[in-house]
Amino acid sequence: MRGKGPCLPGAVLRLSPDDQCCSGQVHDLTTMAEQDRDRLDIVDEVAAVSEALRAVALTLLERHLRRCVDMVKDDPVAARLRLAFRHKNDQVLSSTEPAGGPGL
Repeated sequence: MRGKGPCLPGAVLRLSPDDQCCSGQVHDLTTMAEQDRDRLDIVDEVAAVSEALRAVALTLLERHLRRCVDMVKDDPVAARLRLAFRHKNDQVLSSTEPAGGPGL
């Protein structure tokens, strides 16, 4: 179930053209190695591929979190919990005593 999660029921993974460029970079990397290109050039390409994959991972995480937040926003139970926590936090913040009681 990892990767799908409760926040993404039936979600389909769609990569943008920018995200899909990684497959081209990996192909280029393979070609460079097969052609016995200079090792420093290959290392540079590995770094570029790594950075591109990192950007894709961050994009996927951002999309996932936005969907989770949107689902919780529309959930009436979650809305009640948010109100309860907000009320509790307001009480703590408005208190003149430390949260642990007098003398702490």
